[in-house]
Amino acid sequence: MYLVSSSLTKRIEEISSEVSARSGGRIRFEEFIALPFFGQIVLRFTTDAEKITLAALDRWERELYEITGDEFLADFMGDVYQKAGVDFSDLDSRLLQMAEQYADETCIPSVHAKAICEDAALLLKSAGLSPDEKVWEIQTEDDRFLLLIMGAEDQMPQPAEQMPGIFTGTVAEQKCTGLLKAALYARRNRISLGRTIAENGPAEIPGVCS
Repeated sequence: MYLVSSSLTKRIEEISSEVSARSGGRIRFEEFIALPFFGQIVLRFTTDAEKITLAALDRWERELYEITGDEFLADFMGDVYQKAGVDFSDLDSRLLQMAEQYADETCIPSVHAKAICEDAALLLKSAGLSPDEKVWEIQTEDDRFLLLIMGAEDQMPQPAEQMPGIFTGTVAEQKCTGLLKAALYARRNRISLGRTIAENGPAEIPGVCS
């Protein structure tokens, strides 16, 4: 599988090392998540900094994209955004709002799209599911895989009967679309995903192209 291949692992390690070096160790790689339906892989980062502003997050995520380019999406773990004051208490409603607010954002699949779609098809088959399912997310942990499928509503992951090493669940499709579109908007406008989630409308930051 491509998601556990040495070529992908090596590329992520290269990016992780560069991010750590350029940030003086302040920012470090935490995990990656594949989004097969949208043809993207997200690299997620963290920091031990206790005091963080949205302006700092904007700057950090611009620097991340200077390194990853269009190859990967990049953001921070949720606790990092919370340190900057991002409120997740009404996240579900915000995701639905963002699905409409950023509906015009164009998603161009990354160079990894074909490979992760093939992985999704393999996992669906192994779990006894239809290959036509829209796979929102694949997470890997050792020899276990979490496969989240876009559906009408959220359902907690359960072990697949035909393949115990695979856990499957569903996530409301509009929530997935809202988060992906917000990430694309943030990258295009050179602001952080945290700011995009926190604000009720398009951000306007002096000196930042929109």
